[in-house]
Amino acid sequence: MTYSLNEIDATAKKAARGAGYSWGVAEDTGKALRFLCQNGLDGCGALAAFLVATDGIDKSQLAPERDGDMWRAQGSRLCPITLGITAADRAYQIDDTPFQAADTRYPVLILPFAALVARSLGRCVVVDCDTSRMATDGRLVSVSRSVPETAASVTLSCGDRLGQPNPQFSRAVPKDTDWATLNAFAHRTYAPATEESRLKGAG
Repeated sequence: MTYSLNEIDATAKKAARGAGYSWGVAEDTGKALRFLCQNGLDGCGALAAFLVATDGIDKSQLAPERDGDMWRAQGSRLCPITLGITAADRAYQIDDTPFQAADTRYPVLILPFAALVARSLGRCVVVDCDTSRMATDGRLVSVSRSVPETAASVTLSCGDRLGQPNPQFSRAVPKDTDWATLNAFAHRTYAPATEESRLKGAG
């Protein structure tokens, strides 16, 4: 099955909310998935795997905290979404000083937030994840090699050139299992059916 980018956005937003994130973070997650899928990256697979891996973990344990020049999580590996939001909030610092983080899950999910930084600065932003390198000018992306599921080190910095960009797409083709996982998390946001709601014709 193929899905529109609007469907990707809406489902990812509800999935993140169902996983326990605030609506604000969930909205950012939806936009992030849309950006990844538009640029031919498997955002649905990364988000589905991340939500399963961290299901039941207190979100505060995944949130980034400053430790000198490095960002770390309290009791687990970092959440790439809240890490990306943190980086985007500090865009103008990245213009001068690289943004560095340790032990991050599914770092491909940081790339859309690097794109926000790139658009803010009007410069190409590079995301180094161990031996993998991603780059974005805010609209297009390039990926040097497969992005790992976990990265011991993640660095966002300004670069000079994008490299060969990925093709862009207007629809996404997630794996059926990943799409089912996202919908299972999204289902947690739905109110349980009651006799009253049934009589009123609720779906």
